[in-house]
Amino acid sequence: DIAFTLFECKSTFAIIIVSERTPENGKVLDLFAGSCSVSQFLMNDYTVFTNDYQKYSYITAKSLIEYHDSSTVNNL
Repeated sequence: DIAFTLFECKSTFAIIIVSERTPENGKVLDLFAGSCSVSQFLMNDYTVFTNDYQKYSYITAKSLIEYHDSSTVNNL
């Protein structure tokens, strides 16, 4: 499935860059959060802040990142 492959690539790329530049348990800003896939992936190891121009991204971030812990998101 191409969508899953894209998610894997984006998440893998993000974790490589973040892990090289951010201390363990550090803070990460996802400037173009979109569907918050990268933020969800990173929220297990970092404090994540999201930002996006689109209203749907704000709602997604509120529901998946702010109101749930990582164990809840992982069980979706």
